[in-house]
Amino acid sequence: MKVALDVQHMYKNSHPNDRGERLYGLYETEIVKNYMSKAKILLEAKGIEVCMSDPGKKILVGDYWERHAFANDNHVHLYLAGHMNTDITQKDCGIVEHTVHAGRETVIFAHILKNRIKENLNIGEVVLKTLAEKEIGYACIAGLRMPAVLIKPLSLHNHNHIELLKKEGVYLIAETIADAIEEYMAVEIGE
Repeated sequence: MKVALDVQHMYKNSHPNDRGERLYGLYETEIVKNYMSKAKILLEAKGIEVCMSDPGKKILVGDYWERHAFANDNHVHLYLAGHMNTDITQKDCGIVEHTVHAGRETVIFAHILKNRIKENLNIGEVVLKTLAEKEIGYACIAGLRMPAVLIKPLSLHNHNHIELLKKEGVYLIAETIADAIEEYMAVEIGE
């Protein structure tokens, strides 16, 4: 299996200075890059091939459509777009999103990831959301030919989530991603 870990906001041609939202002195992208890097190490230790956003190697960089073309052209089997929850109206939630056009495999993985976030991070509610074409976030995972989800494991507007990040949260998110992918690989999807 080949997994893409996309650190979103960063490395966009159309918005080269985008770093996502900044709260408590942290940019969203700093947190995402940290948890994705740790997830990459854990996944590779399990023998899973990983490609992660890397401007030096021109991997998963550029505007989102360019990243998606890279994933489609390089036979990626599973795509995770990394963000943090910055929606103040859902500040107590983790969020996993997929597009309205998602296939069965995507929905299965999204459910696995949602349940793992709920169990591993112990944050209460985790929302599974289907994105319509005009919704914010849709472009982050549109046009991919493999199962793809947008992950927002913790909220930058929730003090408890920030405290968790300061302690062990980044490691827990990385373990959650690795565990969810391993569980997904063991599922017989069927027809």
